[in-house]
Amino acid sequence: MAYTCIAPFFLQGQSFTWENSNLDVNKAKNRYANVIAYDHSRVTLTAVDGSDYINANYIDGYRRQNAYIATQGPLPETLADFWRMVWEQKTYTIVMMTRLEEKSRVSCSRPKTEALLARLFRRLGFQRQKNRSVRWPCRAVCHLHLSGIN
Repeated sequence: MAYTCIAPFFLQGQSFTWENSNLDVNKAKNRYANVIAYDHSRVTLTAVDGSDYINANYIDGYRRQNAYIATQGPLPETLADFWRMVWEQKTYTIVMMTRLEEKSRVSCSRPKTEALLARLFRRLGFQRQKNRSVRWPCRAVCHLHLSGIN
């Protein structure tokens, strides 16, 4: 991973806890055991079924605290948590920065992901703006419009 070369310099003298990521109830919500959410900057969801956890952290921007959220691609069992986070945090832009394959292993299946998202968007009242969608060989950019909300 690209960040491993800067991590020792960047984290020098800092020690962060990740107790929430390590709780038995939350371990299954982490895609990878070594990619965790630090407690001091994690996104806290409204608790559902006793859990407020999602593997996501706030990132400060230029002159703005908590300007961004970094999170893992949702697992099938954390998809609802992901969209709950998007809704609760009033997220306007989502940028997916992952490869569809990593080390010859499918990490994010485009057809499966697109089908899941399309079904979820329809249920939430989103309409896909086909005239504004762009597709590149390795990326898809979709503009969505939410309607029917009072």
